[in-house]
Amino acid sequence: VYRAEHLAARLLDEHGVSRLAALTDTELAKLVRESAAEAYDEGYTRGIHDEDATAILGALLRLHADAG
Repeated sequence: VYRAEHLAARLLDEHGVSRLAALTDTELAKLVRESAAEAYDEGYTRGIHDEDATAILGALLRLHADAG
């Protein structure tokens, strides 16, 4: 599993769809960036894994909203 996918899945599990969906794009990006920084020992690269995880979460949240 790609590190960004793992980070996105972990945040989705920890925070839940409703809480993440309530965040603005800026707030979501900040949450992902801070979570990646806190887990530095997991090998996340700032500017790569955090941005990809934010994009993945954004897509998952849109799919969830569209699915009703």
